[in-house]
Amino acid sequence: MANVIVAFSKQEDAVTIRNLLNRNGIQVTAVCTTGAAILETADSLNGGLVICGYRFPDLQCLEIRDSLPSAFEMIVIASPRFLQGIRRDGVHLLEMPLKIAPLVNLIRDLSAQKDRRRVGEKKSFLEQSPEDREMILRAKALLMEKRGFTEPEAHRYMQKNSMDTSKSMLETAKMILLLYNDSCKS
Repeated sequence: MANVIVAFSKQEDAVTIRNLLNRNGIQVTAVCTTGAAILETADSLNGGLVICGYRFPDLQCLEIRDSLPSAFEMIVIASPRFLQGIRRDGVHLLEMPLKIAPLVNLIRDLSAQKDRRRVGEKKSFLEQSPEDREMILRAKALLMEKRGFTEPEAHRYMQKNSMDTSKSMLETAKMILLLYNDSCKS
């Protein structure tokens, strides 16, 4: 898993989990203690995993899940009574007291699933028709021209937009071309 955010309302709990994960070969990107900090950190990343408790001073875990970019998964660690009402796509539950092996295994499973999806996405680009690939490249070129992006920045922008809107890269490219072609006419 490329980006792992560990977040608990108590700093010492978050640091303990981070240290346990590091000892098990899982690199943690950030440690947070508020919902706002989680969302701010996630917005700067291109997907990943949030490992968190049930409640923060400013938000509860489902409010955070609803505000996270779609490219993020969430693991909520809490007592069984708090976990009862949590059922949502992209949210995985672990009961307290925490056992490190199930947490590490879940993280590795989620990472492997994400890697398999990523390989499938790369194949789908190569399997697209030459016209569709050209449309994606034209949209990137437009972003580079109109917004001053480099090619990797344009690609990341389109990719993030695709994930956030649950659209394909081709659909995102069509939207960009339509937007800039319409704005050029006015």
